[in-house]
Amino acid sequence: MDLSEAAKCRQIIGAKHTFVYHTSPEKLFASEKIPEFTASGFEYVLPGEVITLK
Repeated sequence: MDLSEAAKCRQIIGAKHTFVYHTSPEKLFASEKIPEFTASGFEYVLPGEVITLK
């Protein structure tokens, strides 16, 4: 599944939180791919950042 498909799935199921990882075969997270994930209300967490979910 690519990032555009993941965005569509997120919208279909009404996901409250979405974590995008395994974005590239070469590395787990490729920040240059973030713009490909187009779901509304999407925010991203960079590697090493800590967040709290409510």
